[in-house]
Amino acid sequence: MSRPNQQLLEYIKQRIIVEGMSPEIVKKVLLDNDWSESDINETFAEAGISVRSSEFHNVAIRRDQVNEAEVDSVSRGDFARENITMDKIIEKFIPIAGAIFLIVGLGYLIYANAWVNLSMEIRITLGFFFSLVIIGGSFSFSEKMKYFTDIGIGSGVLLLYGTLMYGSRATELATDTAVIPEAATLITALIFTVVVAYFASKRNSKAILMLGMIGAYITPFVIGQNEVWVGSMSFNSYLIYFFAVNLAVFLIGREISVRDIIPLNIIGLFIGVSTLWGLVNSDGINAIAANNFFSGEIFTSILFLLLVVFSIWSILLSAKKFSEKDDGYLSLGYIAPVIWFAFNISNLKSLDDVVVGVLYAVIAASCFAGWHFLEGTKTRFQHTALYAAGLLSVFLAIFAFFQEFNMFTSILMAYSSLIFAVLYMLDSSRSERFISYILVSLAGSILSLKYILDADTPYETLFIVMALLPAMSAYFIAKNGDIKEVVPVAGAYSIGWSTVAFMFVVAEFIEYVDIEFLLFYMTPLVLLCYLAYITKTAPDKMSHDSRSRFLRLTLFLFAFGFISSFFMLLVSIYPAPTDTYIFTNADLPTDWLMIKGIFATAILFIGLWISRKLQLEQVIKRPSFILVIFGFSTLVLTGNYIISAIANDLNIAHVDGGPRAIATTIWWASVAIYMLYKGVQMGKKYHSEKLLGLLLLGITLVKVILYDIATMEMQNKIIVLMIVGGAMLLFSYRVRSKDLIKSE
Repeated sequence: MSRPNQQLLEYIKQRIIVEGMSPEIVKKVLLDNDWSESDINETFAEAGISVRSSEFHNVAIRRDQVNEAEVDSVSRGDFARENITMDKIIEKFIPIAGAIFLIVGLGYLIYANAWVNLSMEIRITLGFFFSLVIIGGSFSFSEKMKYFTDIGIGSGVLLLYGTLMYGSRATELATDTAVIPEAATLITALIFTVVVAYFASKRNSKAILMLGMIGAYITPFVIGQNEVWVGSMSFNSYLIYFFAVNLAVFLIGREISVRDIIPLNIIGLFIGVSTLWGLVNSDGINAIAANNFFSGEIFTSILFLLLVVFSIWSILLSAKKFSEKDDGYLSLGYIAPVIWFAFNISNLKSLDDVVVGVLYAVIAASCFAGWHFLEGTKTRFQHTALYAAGLLSVFLAIFAFFQEFNMFTSILMAYSSLIFAVLYMLDSSRSERFISYILVSLAGSILSLKYILDADTPYETLFIVMALLPAMSAYFIAKNGDIKEVVPVAGAYSIGWSTVAFMFVVAEFIEYVDIEFLLFYMTPLVLLCYLAYITKTAPDKMSHDSRSRFLRLTLFLFAFGFISSFFMLLVSIYPAPTDTYIFTNADLPTDWLMIKGIFATAILFIGLWISRKLQLEQVIKRPSFILVIFGFSTLVLTGNYIISAIANDLNIAHVDGGPRAIATTIWWASVAIYMLYKGVQMGKKYHSEKLLGLLLLGITLVKVILYDIATMEMQNKIIVLMIVGGAMLLFSYRVRSKDLIKSE
């Protein structure tokens, strides 16, 4: 180039001259970010810095010869290490999973012809025998193939759980009772989990422990099916089982990989309990209704409390084993359990308000004790999260003594957040006070909106504006503090709630118009199209910083209105909507949710395109992770919604495991494989697609295993397993044949 890129020149001078980085390292980072070597060398020459370019042609820089922390600080993230990890997953896991799905599909064919002719006792014996054969045979692999040895052992462990679960189910061969009683199944599964956790800890194998955890958490949902759910055990028995599994994995298996095991264990616990609670309140599990303490709701609430307190302290006691960069990641582990507890405790109808208040008080005491326990350690976010979780529990305890929440108590809660605002302005060095103000005002504003709208008072808009005033004051509160980093966030928070209040005010003067669609969908789409036109045709008319700021503000406006639609699309996954159509029933009201989903998909992908164009003007490229997540998530959810609408047009019955479920699974797998292929093909610039593709593919596989196989008829099971497994193998073959995954 005739004149070196000024931004590149300044970047090189800053890194090498000011910060003292090695020229070889800086050049390596620039090459990784798609800068041509000729441009780099010319800019180095302009800066008067020499670098031995031959090293990059003849000898690859080995990772152990370069200070890894220094490279990571230059590239602003661990993307290289994450790419290697994802490439290994794509290279090893996907073909294995695809092969397993094909084998299972073929297994169902064999089952329909030979397996049904065997007695149940022989089947269980063969299941335990083959699981032991697989575990023992896996040790025949050489030491160099430890990964495949662990996969084989884990597969045998899963077969042990599977055989145990199969023996506990009432089938066509045992219509009244199962061969293995459900209580014995839970006890045996717990023993399996303890043994697996101990064995995995001794072998230092995370794969074995995770497969054992999967079997342990699946067990309660499989036993006693075929409409013969256990009648001799209450919901509390399953809570005790979950707690015991959680405790065993924490005490024995946490040394293997604290960062992965503990959060995964907690997520499995909470999802498992919540799902099981849904089954209890349906026609599934026949929970005991006897009037005794151990099957009553008081004991249920105590078990919920134990699970929450244990979850908080399991992270807290292991905090020192996490790296410093996980501080923010851990902070969610303190707030999420409190919210989860509030959700579950609200489902218990017979508890006194005093009991609920005492439970919240115990959680608050646990949070404050943990906050004190972490004093003296460098865990700013965890301190703040524990402090905020404790304060939130205190407020929930106070309001639990009210007979019920109503419009005025909710508004009072919103205005009580101003106490923390005043405390923050008096001493703004305590960031937890501002975070507490945000959390309390957020909870008070949401509750106020709910109860004001439910009350349907003549002065509804006036009450809403009054209730949202504390939240709208966030910017002014932040401006009066010394922590300048919170001012932009507070400004966005104030603008968001001000927009909500403004919408209700405008709605008073307009009889009918979908203001939400015009304001949060049409307006951002027009603005983004204008910005895309400027970026493509005349980028010099607007500076890079101005276009970047324009993009962020427009997407923030869109996000504020899109949140509710996104969750409505998410909820529409199951059960599928029955009142939405595309080609028929034109007399029904306009389906704004479908229209918003289509517009949202267009907005997010246009924003992603603009974001990547802006990245090309930067020295270091950064992935548009948030846009990729919500763009493809919205694409999947909107496609899912359209599939349901077309199925309604075609009068396809709403049955579990029917054609709708097949279409949904194939749609999810198709989008996941497309994202993976684009991520592998395009390289680091499409790192986010690769990561999200793996996540969606994992969700699809979980859906196939836990839902499709459990609900579909034999023919549909074979179709789904063969299509998904075949698609994964074809993708792996394509990737390997084109050598798209480069060896490091």
